[in-house]
Amino acid sequence: MIGVLMRKHLSNYFYSFFTILFSVFCCLFVDCSVYADETTAQFLDAQITISDGSDASVLKDQYHSSKIALPADTAIQIQTSDKIGAIYIIWDHPVSGWTLLEGNRTSSHGEYGFLHEYVPLKRNSDHITIQIPESGATICDIIVLSPGTPPSSIQIWEPPCKQADLLLLSTHADDEHLFFGGTMPYYAGEKGLHVQVVYFCSHAANEPYREHEKLNGMWLEGVHNYPVMGHFPDEYSTSLETALTQYNYDEAVSFIVTQLRRFQPLVALGQDLNGEYGHGSHCLTAKALTDAVQLSNQPDYDIPSAEQYGVWNVPKTYLHLYPENRIHMNWNIPLEHFGGQTALQMADAGYKTHQSQQWCWFYVSDLYEYSCAEFGLFRSLVGPDVIGGDFMENVTPYPEQPEPTPEETTSIHTSSAQTEKSTVSKKESTSSAKTTQTTSDEQSSEVNSSSSEITEQSLSQSFTSFLSGIPISSGIFILLVIIIIIIIFIIILILR
Repeated sequence: MIGVLMRKHLSNYFYSFFTILFSVFCCLFVDCSVYADETTAQFLDAQITISDGSDASVLKDQYHSSKIALPADTAIQIQTSDKIGAIYIIWDHPVSGWTLLEGNRTSSHGEYGFLHEYVPLKRNSDHITIQIPESGATICDIIVLSPGTPPSSIQIWEPPCKQADLLLLSTHADDEHLFFGGTMPYYAGEKGLHVQVVYFCSHAANEPYREHEKLNGMWLEGVHNYPVMGHFPDEYSTSLETALTQYNYDEAVSFIVTQLRRFQPLVALGQDLNGEYGHGSHCLTAKALTDAVQLSNQPDYDIPSAEQYGVWNVPKTYLHLYPENRIHMNWNIPLEHFGGQTALQMADAGYKTHQSQQWCWFYVSDLYEYSCAEFGLFRSLVGPDVIGGDFMENVTPYPEQPEPTPEETTSIHTSSAQTEKSTVSKKESTSSAKTTQTTSDEQSSEVNSSSSEITEQSLSQSFTSFLSGIPISSGIFILLVIIIIIIIFIIILILR
């Protein structure tokens, strides 16, 4: 009787070890896919064909200045000898509602209007088709990638921030580097804070290549949230008075108020009231920001944006070269995120991506009269800076703020309709991690009543989970298989 029970007991574990062995092979299959995805994606030499017979070579030359305009419903067929993992499209202007066909699967893209749009394929395929929407489209380049992690040069943009720790208001493309220095590489790249860049001027009409330079510089410096592209034209003047004749000032203030309400920045950064070297547009945006921070918390100003985003009182506002409450930013500290490069060096590298502006006399420096390290605290709701050298002094970044209690949430919701909308946005951003955890906790395995079966299943599942959670190299896997085979062989001998 004991022998029978022993044989039955051993048979149960024999079954368990076979289950484990099967799990190991499954893990190998899955792990091989993960391993493939973890390799760097390669640029593929794709055959690109345009349905209207246009020359597709311009789409492969990787020059943003060369482009092709395509009418509605044009089909672009892409075929390679290898599997395609993703495509990277450089549009000449934002395009929404374009379609991607992968075999029998159709998906719509362009939701956020990214100029540089990365699209991973759901299934790796050697043949895909891009369908141009009814509005038509102009494309500069199409880059085709193999499966795997895209190279760092491929920009995978995220939508604009829900809530910004810092909002940087740049008049033109390149001002964000020249006059704000290491702000982006230090706070976004090194510190991982939410930095939202807002450009006042658009260069799309006369210098469309500068729109691409905006993105290239930001991406290099560690900002991955897509910027807001203002619609104001690039007009040159040498005084605020002249700039006021070129722009609708009330429209400029309203535009900035909308951005402050939308992103609820803890800190807003603006340019010099004197326009750095006297540029009238710089003067105008700086002045408009000083008015906007006084108006953004007033519900009767710009009612449409107040109803859409709620009102917002910016805790801190800094201006470049502002003479009062001055602080000096040390941009010369090596940054781990950038391999020891300093924030100033990264700002200079970012400016260098604006190739069209390298003929200009100005440059990135913290040593001359337009130093990118000198700022002044124009307005504060949290008191003066005491330590200095940190835009975030006296404020807590959004990721570090505690989630509001139900009582606080209720109080905020009942204060006003505008504040309610602002609070909802905040709750959505701060509760995302909690929601993910809750969903994960709700998933559980069924437990059988038999204690022996529970033991076997627990052993198998635990071991499988262990294998799935650890990247297994081929050498370790072979060793594991050998050990399991030896154990199974011993069990067979015992059963005999």
